[in-house]
Amino acid sequence: MIDLHIHTTHSDGDYNPIEILQKGQEEKLDFLSITDHNQISAYEELDSIYVSDYFKGKLIVGAELKCVYKHLAVEILAYGFNRSIMQQSGYITTFQKFYEIQSNYLEYIKKKGKQIGLFFNPSLQISEGKLEYAAATFERELWKDVRNEEILKRNGISMHMPFYREAQSNPKSIFYIDEIKDYPKMQEVIDEIHKANGLAFLAHLYEYPLENHEETVTSMIKKFDLDGIECCHSNFTKEQSKFLIDFCKENKRYMSGGSDYHGKAKPKVKFAKAVEQEPIPTQIAQDWIYQVEYYN
Repeated sequence: MIDLHIHTTHSDGDYNPIEILQKGQEEKLDFLSITDHNQISAYEELDSIYVSDYFKGKLIVGAELKCVYKHLAVEILAYGFNRSIMQQSGYITTFQKFYEIQSNYLEYIKKKGKQIGLFFNPSLQISEGKLEYAAATFERELWKDVRNEEILKRNGISMHMPFYREAQSNPKSIFYIDEIKDYPKMQEVIDEIHKANGLAFLAHLYEYPLENHEETVTSMIKKFDLDGIECCHSNFTKEQSKFLIDFCKENKRYMSGGSDYHGKAKPKVKFAKAVEQEPIPTQIAQDWIYQVEYYN
């Protein structure tokens, strides 16, 4: 079994890298990958220990890198890359840059929230010293007042879906933020992953606010040099997962799968489980996972 999409305290997860290794061992995973948002510092923390003391499987170096596709923020999962080369690419975000970007986003979101009458603390800020996202920070605040659910509903936004996907990254939403000024284009990120001898996979297709996901992924495969697609994810239905598996087979692309585990931030997402809470078989990634360079 595998889990190739996991977040730690080095981005917006609740568990540190060693705790994630221990969880991987408890689940008897063959492979796991820590894929923090635009960060690889979790691996720097692991450099001071023997990974095999905590996890007997294979650890694949990974990251989830944000980029822009037609003014839509999407993520690319990078695997097996050279950390030194990737660090030099500029796509591994420094804390200060991350903090400035998210603080500016939060001020904009608060402004729009005030316009539609949401109830929240006007002095709400990104916590200093933490890698917190504006959308997640605002979403937690909104849950403190039950009146916000009806206000958001009148504006076409469900509080039962991630605020980032429903609002901030949705061009039809009052909260939409065009992130093209802050993040690179999709092909640029893919090129840098390849320069670092890594593989580039499109992450969680069905989380993006698209009118037709299948047409979009078809267009992406034709236009971009993607190595593969995340075919198993905790928010996918069996039908969606099957479509992507068949799509990869037809288009000769690699497949990946992961829980997108964060911990308390996503309580419904279980470690090492994906489609309908089922384990992710190693077989789905067998075409590449035994050849990629592992962490050591």
